[in-house]
Amino acid sequence: MAQTLARPVAQLIDALARLPGIGPKTASRLTFYLLRDQEGLAAALAEALLAPMLDPAVAAAQRAGFAESLAKLRAPEGLPSEAAAQAVLAVLAGAEPAAAG
Repeated sequence: MAQTLARPVAQLIDALARLPGIGPKTASRLTFYLLRDQEGLAAALAEALLAPMLDPAVAAAQRAGFAESLAKLRAPEGLPSEAAAQAVLAVLAGAEPAAAG
């Protein structure tokens, strides 16, 4: 009889299985290894994954990279590419979207 996994466990298996070269079987093995972890590997992995996302300098660098990518795009005729790019960047920086005018 198949056993139903707790939702967080199933979500971790699904997330790990999305990594390149990791299938569902390996993802399951990794998940249960991390759940049995006695040496703090799971906590260290979680911290290492979250640290860049919580670091303001990393977030600013990601926005700068995104801005550079947007600047290289050419919008189809009739679309205000520069204005659209600035609006997207403002929202990413945490500003309220500007009213259309």
